[in-house]
Amino acid sequence: MQLLRVTHCRRAGSHSTTKLVEGKPLRPWTRTVQIGTTPRRRCHENPDASSSTYAHLATRSEELCRRQAECAAHCLVVKRPCARTWIQVDRFSSRTLRPLPRSRLSLIDATKKIGREDRLTEILATVIENCPEFTGAVFQYFGLSVGPRYRASTQLLLADRSRIDMHVESLTDHGVVVSEIWSEHKLDAAFGQQQRERYRDGLADRPVPGRLIFVVRPDAVPGAPDEWTYLTWQELGEIAEDAGRRWAGKAWRQDACRHDAPAGWRFLWELLWVLEEEEELAMGQALDRDDVAAFAMFHDVVLRVTALLERGAHLAGPLVPAGEIEDDVATFWQQFAPPRNSWLARLRGLEATAELIASPRDHWSAERHEGPVFGAGVSFDAALHPALSGHRDWAATLAEQGFSCELWGGWVRVYRTRPIADVVASGDTIAQQAACLGTWARDAVGTLMELGPGDLS
Repeated sequence: MQLLRVTHCRRAGSHSTTKLVEGKPLRPWTRTVQIGTTPRRRCHENPDASSSTYAHLATRSEELCRRQAECAAHCLVVKRPCARTWIQVDRFSSRTLRPLPRSRLSLIDATKKIGREDRLTEILATVIENCPEFTGAVFQYFGLSVGPRYRASTQLLLADRSRIDMHVESLTDHGVVVSEIWSEHKLDAAFGQQQRERYRDGLADRPVPGRLIFVVRPDAVPGAPDEWTYLTWQELGEIAEDAGRRWAGKAWRQDACRHDAPAGWRFLWELLWVLEEEEELAMGQALDRDDVAAFAMFHDVVLRVTALLERGAHLAGPLVPAGEIEDDVATFWQQFAPPRNSWLARLRGLEATAELIASPRDHWSAERHEGPVFGAGVSFDAALHPALSGHRDWAATLAEQGFSCELWGGWVRVYRTRPIADVVASGDTIAQQAACLGTWARDAVGTLMELGPGDLS
């Protein structure tokens, strides 16, 4: 059995790691904690070795270890989820040794069980270590020395036992620290009593040049300058966008998603995706002429899309529209009453609704169609996702019938997907387009009603 000895440092509130050893018995004063490997560290020094494996963990505070927070992610060396690894931590308590969970397959999935602020901190720290061009731009933004390498640690305990979100060091090729940034990240929570002052006092007399910064929403920045250094999430997004453009020009996001792109730029793209799409904290891309033209037509286009959606839903008989069209900014949907004698009636206490949806982007299908799309099918309560995912034969049948099964926007979407451009090509009048849409939606929902998932108990 392979064990990783992690020694806790009371002064720094961190852990130092040594190589894995074989067959080392647990001592009575040790306990195990559930810390996953992170994409910010190499998981295996030698993937082919069975007895000389090393594990590199991100620095974690005692508090985070006590909570047994999960920070597992994909191994960037082996290119696949890590095998279960055992971790032993020297502390004065005893607990049964437990295996680590398998790593997630993506950076975003790696942090879904962590709170929003800690999740964003882990994503940002991953990007900082893997995209030095972006990190260097952040250091330059604050007038600090830039090194060729960077090291990020998260959830660090200071001398007064207060916990700060992140510490980033700029290093020379020989590992000498030339500058550092300490940062606290805020989304919705306000600063605690004397929180900033405790950080300042806890970081006094540091041996290298550095800055203490607070990454916040714009409305948290005081109108009059004070003694603290703030960076808004919007400004962070702009720094990330500028770094990407220096790498590959205006279309760098497309290049970052190529299969042969350096991992650091894909991580930077994922960071911006979280800031822009999930958290709505920043927007890195500026308006262009196409955006101006689209904005001028926005009101008229919304009226036409909703009219087509409503008309198509009424032509999808025997499906019966239930209520009015609902919307979430630029996404619109029309729900249907549960079809008679359908398997939806068995899902008592959980929401599952047949519907027709129009979205400016394809967020759910495996094809990820370009441009706006219609989706027709059923949306399920997210609580059903584990049970639905367990029915692999059913999921395979869905795929054969042209359906996707994806968790998006807090709902499990089992949809057939069709580009809106295909419906537009069916005719020049709204009646022709609505007839095409209604027939397609009726066939999609009808087929799905014949493909019940079976027992979901």
